Amino acid sequence: MAIMQRKLNHVVIIVKKQPVFLDLTKIYLPVTALVSIMHRVSGVFLFLLMPVWALITAAIVFNAQLSPLLWLLVKITLFVSAILYLYHLSAGARHIVAEVAHMHTLSSSRTSAWMTLGIWVVLSILFTLRVWL
Repeated sequence: MAIMQRKLNHVVIIVKKQPVFLDLTKIYLPVTALVSIMHRVSGVFLFLLMPVWALITAAIVFNAQLSPLLWLLVKITLFVSAILYLYHLSAGARHIVAEVAHMHTLSSSRTSAWMTLGIWVVLSILFTLRVWL
């Protein structure tokens, strides 16, 4: 980053030039940031899936005769929603435990982020085995 100095009435103003084209694939994010971003993204997707859940619920309540292909689509949609919910639940629990236990150090944040990912993977595998086998 280039830093330019300008003098304006004996006051030095430092202007930092920001990069114009930011390549997000080149940025290294720590695991804590990834867990936090994924928590927000899963929440957005869960919110956006609410109308789909309403349609599925209405179809089930009114005993709609759906084709096997449509039922497979419904099952996949509910499966993805459940996986997103499991992640959102485990990441939310991480935030609650961190606040209650006052775990605000970098090492405890990293450890809890890795634990969150591990718990989510285990829960997802158990849920997948339960649903599809």
